[in-house]
Amino acid sequence: MIKFNRMNERFKPYIEMAEMFILNNSTNLNSKELKTFSLIFNMDYLFEEFIGTILKKRCDEIFNDECIIRLQHRELHLLTDENNNKTFRLKPDIVVYNSNNANTNKPFLIIDTKYKNLIDDKTKNYNISQSDAYQMFAYLKKYYCKTGILLYPEYEKEFNKKYDFGKEEHLFIKTINLKNSGQNQKEYVENVKLQLKIFAELPLSIVDIK
Repeated sequence: MIKFNRMNERFKPYIEMAEMFILNNSTNLNSKELKTFSLIFNMDYLFEEFIGTILKKRCDEIFNDECIIRLQHRELHLLTDENNNKTFRLKPDIVVYNSNNANTNKPFLIIDTKYKNLIDDKTKNYNISQSDAYQMFAYLKKYYCKTGILLYPEYEKEFNKKYDFGKEEHLFIKTINLKNSGQNQKEYVENVKLQLKIFAELPLSIVDIK
């Protein structure tokens, strides 16, 4: 039995939750005293980390080529003043380089993950944020990259749209199905990898468009 005092009181909710899991109990909502706490996850971060990790571990399989994935790339800035002072650091979620091009700032693909629900309503731009589009435009320009993907989780409908910033820069709006229909972990990751492989094929096919 753990005795709580002012030195360890802050750990009490976590100990009680662990005890509940170990004993396979559930919260008693009929109890007059209900002490619990909330587990709050940043889904934007989890989505980005999940997709980024699979891309890093399966990069060569997904792109059929030797490549290097860099997550949260932070080497470039949006503005430089007359004294060469830089400001507004750029931080794209996922930057993909050919292995022989990894030491340059010229990736062949930039992916930004957005954990939000797209809607089937053209008048509302499918719920694509204007600021997200501006952000991707800045990434493509500063990285001399021609292809960007805004990647969203798939809810009720698959989205697969292509926009052009100009003659050279292209933006794809993609969704990925994250639902697990009874698969084990290995099967689930393989399914996500196959979806990413399909997404990767289209941008690679237009990289050299002039």
